[in-house]
Amino acid sequence: GRVLERLGWHGEWHKLALASRRVNLQTKIKICISYYQIVTQLDRVYAVRYPPAYRVLIRSLNSIFTFLFSWLPGIATACTGISFESELLFICLAPCALVLLAVGVARMYGRPPAQIAPHILAFSYLVYPFIASRGFRALAPCDCFSYVDGGQVCFLRESYAVQCPGEHEPPAGVEVVAWLVIIIY
Repeated sequence: GRVLERLGWHGEWHKLALASRRVNLQTKIKICISYYQIVTQLDRVYAVRYPPAYRVLIRSLNSIFTFLFSWLPGIATACTGISFESELLFICLAPCALVLLAVGVARMYGRPPAQIAPHILAFSYLVYPFIASRGFRALAPCDCFSYVDGGQVCFLRESYAVQCPGEHEPPAGVEVVAWLVIIIY
């Protein structure tokens, strides 16, 4: 306490402690989840290189979030033969359809949509980072590989099944759908 008084921070520390007591546990949990949802996506979207110790922490958090939330928009369609554009559209529109279905069921039972709004907001809060980061990753520069004869072939970093026309341009269909996903979410 004396160190804070000497630095002139005692009053600020007291204000921070009071504000901390006013914020409920649910808000604190939401802030923590938001932070870790963003931090665990940074290395995927922006290819951030973390220090080794921090990388271990992020890997652990990724595995926890993957275990808890990967079923939401992360349906593996690569093995089904569905195009990447269709997959992006599906992961974008499926949660929207689920929300509309929930509103329809609520109306069918005579409940106002406002009554289920907290559940819809919680659901969208959980799926947002996964879907939005997927859209941003689809716009990332393509990975290019050189042939021995001097030629070059480029593939979308998010899905190596998609060939890019150039190093910094995803195919036109993928770009349109990725921007649609980003705008909706």
